[in-house]
Amino acid sequence: MTAARATVATIYNPQKQSKQALIDGFVVRKNTFKKIYDDIRKSTMKHPEQHYLIEGKRGMGKTSLLLRLAYAVEDDPSLNTWLIPLVFNEEEYSIRRLFKLWERVIELLEDKDTTFQFGESTLKRLGAQYPDDDAYERALFDWLLSELHAKGKKIILFIDNFGDLAQRFSDDEAHRLRKILQTYPDIRIVGGSAAVFELFYSYDQPFYEFFKVVRLEGLTSAETRDLLLQLSEHYKKETVRKIVKETPGRVEALRRITGGVVRSIILLFEIFADEEDGGAFRDLETILDRVTPLYKHRMDDLSTQQQAIVESIALNWDGISVKEITERTRLESKAISAQLAVLEKNGIVRKTPTAGKNHLYQIEERFFNIWYLMRLGRRADQRRVLWLVRFFEEWCVGVELSERAQKHIDAMKKGGFYPKGAYLVAEALAAIEGMDIRIRHTLLYETRSYLQSSDPELANTLSESEFELLFRICMVFFNGSKIEMNTLYSELSQSQTFKRIEKLIDESINIEDLYSEDPEQDFAMVKLVYSLGKFFQVNHDQEKVRLCFQTAAYNGHPIAMINVIDSTDELSDNKKEELFVEYAKSGNPMAIVYLVNLYADRGQNDRVLGIFQEEEFKHNDALLLLNAGQNFFFHKDKKESLDFINRTSKKTRYLGGFYLSYVSINLWNDQFEVVTEDLNQFLKNIHKIDEGALQTEFTSILLLFLAKNQTQYLYDLFTGEKGVELELKDRFKPIWYALLKKREDPEYLRMGEELRETVEEILAKVDQMAVDYA
Repeated sequence: MTAARATVATIYNPQKQSKQALIDGFVVRKNTFKKIYDDIRKSTMKHPEQHYLIEGKRGMGKTSLLLRLAYAVEDDPSLNTWLIPLVFNEEEYSIRRLFKLWERVIELLEDKDTTFQFGESTLKRLGAQYPDDDAYERALFDWLLSELHAKGKKIILFIDNFGDLAQRFSDDEAHRLRKILQTYPDIRIVGGSAAVFELFYSYDQPFYEFFKVVRLEGLTSAETRDLLLQLSEHYKKETVRKIVKETPGRVEALRRITGGVVRSIILLFEIFADEEDGGAFRDLETILDRVTPLYKHRMDDLSTQQQAIVESIALNWDGISVKEITERTRLESKAISAQLAVLEKNGIVRKTPTAGKNHLYQIEERFFNIWYLMRLGRRADQRRVLWLVRFFEEWCVGVELSERAQKHIDAMKKGGFYPKGAYLVAEALAAIEGMDIRIRHTLLYETRSYLQSSDPELANTLSESEFELLFRICMVFFNGSKIEMNTLYSELSQSQTFKRIEKLIDESINIEDLYSEDPEQDFAMVKLVYSLGKFFQVNHDQEKVRLCFQTAAYNGHPIAMINVIDSTDELSDNKKEELFVEYAKSGNPMAIVYLVNLYADRGQNDRVLGIFQEEEFKHNDALLLLNAGQNFFFHKDKKESLDFINRTSKKTRYLGGFYLSYVSINLWNDQFEVVTEDLNQFLKNIHKIDEGALQTEFTSILLLFLAKNQTQYLYDLFTGEKGVELELKDRFKPIWYALLKKREDPEYLRMGEELRETVEEILAKVDQMAVDYA
């Protein structure tokens, strides 16, 4: 990296960075660095020491780690007087024989320490004296060893792509190198390898169990966050810090789609530093533009046959067999198998063994596969990537933020929470763009309640939630003048909180319409105030509840007065019941809902059922029936919840979130045939549903089916005619693979590793749902 920012050149070639820049930018793999470096520091090399092989895919940080270790040895006064670090180039194509390795060591040693002057004339003399390669190698090594002994020095070799280099040696040379490293304490190797070679793992190979293997995995969510935050601190990029803290779902989606590759995460830093606005998919597009030269070069280096094979694998995305590659490329299977072996050896393709002979193949670097789909695939291929990014972004936001907010609330309820800490944590979480507005309000409400007793001044300065802001606007609307309302609107309209208001308003009420001259404007506001009252009721904010309901009731809302009665603490339950009955007889369906709730809370289910049996209370209002069904659902009464939900019309079931309730109640009651028949009808109209709503609501339905172990139905749904038409496998790819794993279907082996973490999270959630819906 330069002093100003990371650049593509230095990201892909850490050796082009200055020593200080690499040290400053080395913010991950610190634990791995410490373990290896501590071992190097403690070793005296009086006896042969343990050698290391660092394995990891391209971009995982092997080269940076090797360089960082070399610089640490170089700067350590307890080491640099006797131990010389020699860093090989990332690619050392000239080293094809073992004697070439010693020639290269001699070159590097002369460059590193000017006291070593081997002399080209001596090299020529040894070459002429020993025309046999093996004899020349031995003479060369003896000469190197004598020079090291004469000066009291030892060397540690940092060799990137050591696996590739060692593969070029003959078996005799490999065994000879092993014997040297076992016998002589003067040389130690820390190597890197992007591929797993039999040379190190097969018992009949020369380096079997000889090197201590350190595996570099993709960065975790916490490591990615730390890397981006540390880079933003070092390079003074406030925009990056803001993105990481406020939109973690955006970052996490990209981490998963890129496999947590360090190189890709640093590219994310560069993109975030350049541009604050945008979502995960837009960021992905920018990354793809940056890596295009690298990946295009990789494709250009392949033969024509190899390009055809790689294309067929990349476009399939999931694992693919030789037979399937044959069908797509029209190449002979023998030729494909031979080329696959080469591609696997070169780290382009990965083989996944199966129980039979039909092994599966995928692109080794998953982000390379994403690049191919997005840059060289069809529009349908690009859409598959978009769906996955959306799924990741929504899934990651929902899982992470709700848990973090709830943990903060629970911590405050335990007491003893430092007020300033409670304030700062709440403000930080509330600022996150992806947080559900209801969770945000609960977070701020609970924090404000906590601070009012411990630090009232902080409580008064805590941010408003969208609901609280809307409440103020609505109160001004009803109690103040038009001028006052417009003044407030002008003051608040530029805030981030206000910009999120649109998300909580019903589709029939547009925020712009609230301030127009539309004659329906007043009732739109009445509906909005009533909705606010309902929400504040959930959070037991009684003062706001009463004001909202009273305001709505006095301005003509048909059922707001029922809420006023319910929220008035001064009224006894008996008086509330009397008023509810009166309103119910006058034809107010919400009064019946409150009677149901009142009786259910008392455990008087017989009286609940009696309401719907009396002639004067009989009602066909669909929302009333749905509310009653949900009430029994929440009170764990399977039979009655099912009875009421099934009395609704099919048309009503699709209103808002009621369809999910309908499915939940029926699945809870194991009414699978009813649900599946109705769901098939629902799928026929799925094109009318907003893409975002489909992703959210249908995800919940699919998880419910999994929780109830309805795997065969789901499998038929995904693979059937309608599922293929709707491309459900690609829309909900993580759920598809969770289903396959739950069924122990070998097709699960086709899954790319970018999905592994998400699939495990889905299965854990499904296990919990199985308990909740038992």
